[in-house]
Amino acid sequence: MFREHDTWRYDPPYDFYSSDGLPVKNPERFFAARDDDGALIGFYFFELHGDALFYGSQFTKDILSRSVPYRPAPAPLTF
Repeated sequence: MFREHDTWRYDPPYDFYSSDGLPVKNPERFFAARDDDGALIGFYFFELHGDALFYGSQFTKDILSRSVPYRPAPAPLTF
């Protein structure tokens, strides 16, 4: 998953989302989101802080730029 993610590039002003190629900390907290063909389209990150669950996500720019929005937010809530 992380090698695939390392190839993603975002145009300014979103280029800070582009991977720096460094190994991620806590890779066990990352979960892939794949399309029907198995291609990586995004990922979720989960972290417990006391009684609270923090989560984040990142998706490919082609998913985010669709005219019909992709709505991934409920997925981690059912995880």
